[in-house]
Amino acid sequence: LDHPPLIAWLIRGSTELFGNTEAAVRLVPFLCWFVTAFFCFKTAKSLFDRSTAFRTLALLAVLPLFFCTGFLSTPDAPLMACWSMVFYFMHRALLHGDKTAWCWICIGIGLGLGMLAKYTMVLLAPGIFTFILMERSQRKWFTRPQPYFAIGIALLVFLPVIIWNANHDWASFLFQGPRRFAGSFEFSPEKLVGSAVLMITPAGFLALAAFAGCKFKLPAQNPQLRTTIKFVLSFTMIPLAMFFFFSLFRQVKLNWTGPIWLCFLPLMAWSMVPASLYENICRQNRTCMLYYKRAGLQSGMPVAVPGKLLAFVQKLWPGTMLCSSLVLGAVLYYSTLGLPGLAYFTDKPFLLGWKAMAREIEAMPAYRANRNKGPLVVGLDKYKIASGLAFYRGRAAENQNSPAMQLSKQTAGRSLFGEESLMYGLWYPSQKYIGRDMVLVSHDPGRLKKKNIQDHFESMDDTREIKVVKNKKSVATYYCCMGYGYQLKKSAQTPVPQLAKKEGQALPNKVF
Repeated sequence: LDHPPLIAWLIRGSTELFGNTEAAVRLVPFLCWFVTAFFCFKTAKSLFDRSTAFRTLALLAVLPLFFCTGFLSTPDAPLMACWSMVFYFMHRALLHGDKTAWCWICIGIGLGLGMLAKYTMVLLAPGIFTFILMERSQRKWFTRPQPYFAIGIALLVFLPVIIWNANHDWASFLFQGPRRFAGSFEFSPEKLVGSAVLMITPAGFLALAAFAGCKFKLPAQNPQLRTTIKFVLSFTMIPLAMFFFFSLFRQVKLNWTGPIWLCFLPLMAWSMVPASLYENICRQNRTCMLYYKRAGLQSGMPVAVPGKLLAFVQKLWPGTMLCSSLVLGAVLYYSTLGLPGLAYFTDKPFLLGWKAMAREIEAMPAYRANRNKGPLVVGLDKYKIASGLAFYRGRAAENQNSPAMQLSKQTAGRSLFGEESLMYGLWYPSQKYIGRDMVLVSHDPGRLKKKNIQDHFESMDDTREIKVVKNKKSVATYYCCMGYGYQLKKSAQTPVPQLAKKEGQALPNKVF
């Protein structure tokens, strides 16, 4: 309920075609990366030149943010693809005066699909509005039908999410709206800055500071370049300013600003090589070339954005690109085969050990003895344990067509014990599982002994420790036990107030 369904739909389609494997799941973000690369290349080439477009692809490949987005099946992968698509067609419409219906139809489809991927897509709207408002030549779009036609198409594509929310007490909208603002106070601008430095490297962040902090001293004969820079910064700085405002009183997460940097990539790539700035201006305008020759400026000087900061950043880029490539390659090697003499991080690992963990759960003597009764496996964290085991338990079954395969799909969350567990509260309503035996899994052995857990069962086995090993190295330690005869207590009501049932109305069991 915290995100729209596009990534889930894409994963479902991929696994139906290629099987329930890691490769089928990861194929989705991999293909989304190529869609993003296509539109980023086209945008950079149109805004600047072919050389800048290839440097944009290089940044897209080695900057940590975009590299990871191409491997992890999160809502950010399709969001990036849609964001780059809308940015490309917006520049065609606003900077190149493309009035064709097809251009605005693509904008509407991109906006709608982007909102189906992640609600962050709406932050493009303030950037579009600001640029049109600042540029006198663009204000004509306020009175033309094309933008409103695109908005209508976007709402039509987004309609499934609106219908689902209307039928579920606006659960998803409330989660991402009032609940975000109703949290505890936390001053976190430093986390916002830190996440930006991590995602686009210090060189990328300093490049942004160089452009945002200087006054562009371009000659009047080259208004196109000035407009281009203003266009890129409007789509970058306005959404970033909104996140900065939010960080003044609430916590921000690492990946929230991710798609914003797509708009800045062409400008970042254009400023990497000093000579490209001079040559690009000269190619566009012969008058500018004569102006700079008369001024005595030499080829290779950063004439567009003067300042020592950008000159310093340009020297950082070769080392940054090399270091980023080596570090990301080492991370992949470490995750797959491990590095000699380096242990795995064992504090709640997110991507390692699930296959071995699923095998251990399936091999539990108590679980095997009660398998015919259909015990439910319950992860006692917010969602990661349940989700990891839900995928891998079926693959750990000895016979993929056995009843064990069907039971492996039954992996619930801690909402059965009155704690928040996102969508598991809808998928597994407490009343449905009264009397069932359950396998409880946790990172913390103390959780299995808590009164609010034990009061829900007639009896419980002793806690068992499961050590997960990968490549002969310890990955994590989990704790599990068997609980018999689940009982419904008052404390076990699902704590999802936005999904509270109305009088006489049962909670729905299906979503999307």
